[in-house]
Amino acid sequence: MPFAIAFFAAALAGAQPGVAPQGEAVVEIAATGAVTREANLITFSIGIEESGTSDAETRRMAEDRVLRVTAAARAAGIAEGDIRATNIHLTSFAGMTPLLRDYYRHQAESHWSVRRMGPRYDAHAAEDVPPPFNATATAGIVIRLRDASRLDGLRRALSAANESEPDWPDFALTDQREADAEARRQALAMARADADAQAASRGMRVVRIARVSERVGPQLAEEMLRRFFFDRHSSGGSLPGPEITVRRPIAVTFVLVPR
Repeated sequence: MPFAIAFFAAALAGAQPGVAPQGEAVVEIAATGAVTREANLITFSIGIEESGTSDAETRRMAEDRVLRVTAAARAAGIAEGDIRATNIHLTSFAGMTPLLRDYYRHQAESHWSVRRMGPRYDAHAAEDVPPPFNATATAGIVIRLRDASRLDGLRRALSAANESEPDWPDFALTDQREADAEARRQALAMARADADAQAASRGMRVVRIARVSERVGPQLAEEMLRRFFFDRHSSGGSLPGPEITVRRPIAVTFVLVPR
């Protein structure tokens, strides 16, 4: 919900720099407009990690997994230009100090324990004993989806190809200018309604806008932070969805005169 905070400065006798002339009053209203739009850019960042008994085997497993995931994305209708995979980075345990080698092997075994039910590890999984890992290969894949209605289908395809659920994606708008402008118009209308109400309660009326600023004071910033945590609590801590709320805070200075 949009909100507003108001500060009233009573008119002082005589015209002074920064002070309203006699008979006038200045009221500053801080308001935030909020509009909701459906994301049209959804980005998945997928980490690939494989461990093996030799450098060649480990690199081949990582390359195979990258190929499976990118093929699944293409089969789900993702354009080639919206799929990007990094180069494979291989960490060989050979030549490491014993302490460092033990650390990397422990990391590899921890990763193996999560995926030990996969077909590659069936022989070892029966005894719950990891293979003698000697290398780890990692890579990253970024996949951009531009149609929120296909989100669930893409997630299922990526999960099947990578044998694990992908991290929750990032949601964004390719162009936020229209939403920003609408939120600003909403904030300005809220501020004007608040100024009219304050003026009426004092037997005055708004005659003009003296200033509109995108910079707001600490009171509004504190209120925005409270609103953020209230929204998070109200949502029950659920993951963000494809709908994006764009907020635009402004501070508006109005000049009032007697009716």
